[in-house]
Amino acid sequence: MKKVLIVYSTSEGQTRKIAHYIAQLIADQHFEADLLDASTPWDDSLSDYDGAILGGSIHLGRHGADLTRFVEQHVDDLGQLPTAFYSVSLSAAGVRSQRDDAKRVMNDFFARVDWEPDWSECIAGAVKYRKYNWLKRLLMKTVVYFAGGDTDTSHDHEYTDWEQIDSFTLRFKQRVRFAEQPSRIASPPQSC
Repeated sequence: MKKVLIVYSTSEGQTRKIAHYIAQLIADQHFEADLLDASTPWDDSLSDYDGAILGGSIHLGRHGADLTRFVEQHVDDLGQLPTAFYSVSLSAAGVRSQRDDAKRVMNDFFARVDWEPDWSECIAGAVKYRKYNWLKRLLMKTVVYFAGGDTDTSHDHEYTDWEQIDSFTLRFKQRVRFAEQPSRIASPPQSC
């Protein structure tokens, strides 16, 4: 049975929701998935795993410090496994220039931690108006307004494309399944 580690860093919960969804897709008769919040101290090796998926949300133009620490601590192990990375932001749901910004932030993260996954994708997140205090709700409403999004603060708005995540996870499972024969599955280009 193939074993996959899914590491996530989340600020408002959408990246965690995506990680749990990926874990459900991974877990079948040939795969086992372990979930790890990057904020949880974890000093184990990745040698027991056949692959790893990492995900993080973008806030204030950066991925979380906990995800940065995890990658820096395990960069050598990650280099020995099939890996994928997903970056969650509202920018990923925006116009081309916003998606380009999300891709730039993701690439800056890879440069900062000196790691390049086999492939990566930018995934649209959510606006959790109901979880924000009044000041953050007002600020986010303004940001979302200028981005052309939903400004009704009476409920949350989810922009995540679950079919994109289905495809992302299927490609990863194929990569892990055929890891001994890498020429059978080509890595898709970076997507944002």
